[in-house]
Amino acid sequence: MSVAKLSSEVIRFISSENPEIVCIKGKWGVGKTYAWRKLLKESQQKKSIALKQYSYVSLFGRNSLTDLRNAVVENSISTDDLDAKPSLTSLEQAAHVFRQGLNRAGFLSQYLPKSDKYADGIQRIMFLLARNKIVCLDDLERAGTGLNIKDVLGLASQLKEEKGCKVIILLNDEKLEESQKIDFEDQLEKVADIIFNFDPSPEEAITIALTTEGTFKEMLAQNIKKFKVNNIRVIKKTEFFCNRLIEVLDGLNPRVLHQAIHTATLASFSKFQPGDAPTIEYIMKFDPYAGLWDSKETSKPQETDPHADLLLEYGFGSADEFDKSIISGIEKGFFDDQSVRNFGEAANHNLTLNDQGAAYREAWKIYHDSYEDNADEIIESLIQSVRSNISVVDISNLDAVIQTLRELEANEEATELIKYYVNNKNGDATTWDTEGYSYRGGIKDAEVLSACNEKFRLHEPEITPKEVLLKVGISQGWNTKDDALLAKASIDDIKQILKSVRGEPRSNVISAAKLYLSISNPSAVVKEIQRKLDAALREIASENDLNRRRIKGVFGIDIDGNAST
Repeated sequence: MSVAKLSSEVIRFISSENPEIVCIKGKWGVGKTYAWRKLLKESQQKKSIALKQYSYVSLFGRNSLTDLRNAVVENSISTDDLDAKPSLTSLEQAAHVFRQGLNRAGFLSQYLPKSDKYADGIQRIMFLLARNKIVCLDDLERAGTGLNIKDVLGLASQLKEEKGCKVIILLNDEKLEESQKIDFEDQLEKVADIIFNFDPSPEEAITIALTTEGTFKEMLAQNIKKFKVNNIRVIKKTEFFCNRLIEVLDGLNPRVLHQAIHTATLASFSKFQPGDAPTIEYIMKFDPYAGLWDSKETSKPQETDPHADLLLEYGFGSADEFDKSIISGIEKGFFDDQSVRNFGEAANHNLTLNDQGAAYREAWKIYHDSYEDNADEIIESLIQSVRSNISVVDISNLDAVIQTLRELEANEEATELIKYYVNNKNGDATTWDTEGYSYRGGIKDAEVLSACNEKFRLHEPEITPKEVLLKVGISQGWNTKDDALLAKASIDDIKQILKSVRGEPRSNVISAAKLYLSISNPSAVVKEIQRKLDAALREIASENDLNRRRIKGVFGIDIDGNAST
């Protein structure tokens, strides 16, 4: 039966005074209780509940018919205030109503307490006199071993036939034992007026469960539909976590929130409906490209992975750190707000950079996409693209723009743009290191090169000859700046470095020294380094016979004036 039809029948049931019994069956979590309470609350708001008293009783753990009868009385509340909790006050109010009726009838009133302030000891009498209630008996399949299903259905029949009550029974009949199921089906057909099988579609479950409004609701609804989830509890759990993420990520790019909700829906599906979903561990380690480059031939047909297919169809790639912070939070049941926020801000920053990069590339389309005579438009577009997206425009990009401006005879504009760039671009020494772009052909515009080199000198950290030797020894590579700095060191400086280092740094310094000494066809600067290294090593060797042996063994330098390789 569709949810619309069930809703219509339940609303009719609530708004009618006629005694009847309705049974709603359905799997765990599909929202039987949730739907019932929602429809009852809507009827209260419309003032369309026919009866004045309502009693909700869960049969979970109840072990006797007496316990159940007492619960029907004790849990009674007014249908004018469904948010109220059953209490001594509500029981006293019910007793007062009964006493007024009995006083008018002059019957059994002497057996009830004379004060409205006491309700002890009247449950049995009040049950005997209870009439015209809506009674909800929930969790029938979870009743204790001492409470027989036949007795429960018998009580429901008594409430209807003898007391004018309307009874609604909610249960998951799939959880009944086989012996119970046979008795239940046999008795239910005789007792219930209407029997519903509640099995909402994902669309219907979403309509029932989601209460959040706005774009987020539609986004979440679309995600849930992809997993075909119709379990109300799973949907409500997912909605709860997504609402928390909206709070934590407030103010960030909507695309960051979109990623968060997308991931949270998947993680909630995994945690709360594990029989149908990939595990959390699987999601964390998922690689959409795994196996694509396996060149090994096999005679066996490749097995499909339904979980991988599900994630690919859902549009989930490998989990980044932001995803993992969300998945981990759902697995634990709570988020580390600061961690999620930090990763969300990082994702937000990356999106900003990507947007700026796209905007910069878009500016070049005006140049490449037509043969129009639109030089002024191209000049303005390129200048604006650098100014607006300076954080993603490196000095190689700037060089390309400047060269184009000069070709278009916009030299003044080029100079002004270079000044703007060096004054407003943030970064450390590596940002301004023009040698780092040699693999792209180097920086060609002389003005750009000069401005960036000057900026580099201002940012370049102080580095010692010792640090140069350590770096060269580790990387087995160097640049002209390293050569220039090392060439300025004195022989005494180099001698002190060689004698002061120990352990792994000593090995790195010796490796660097041997590397410089082995260079053939050296430049003038490298020749100077080789001269000073050789002199420093000879002085160390001359200090004592042990050092003479050490230097000759490692470097092949003989202080008698012979050098060996």
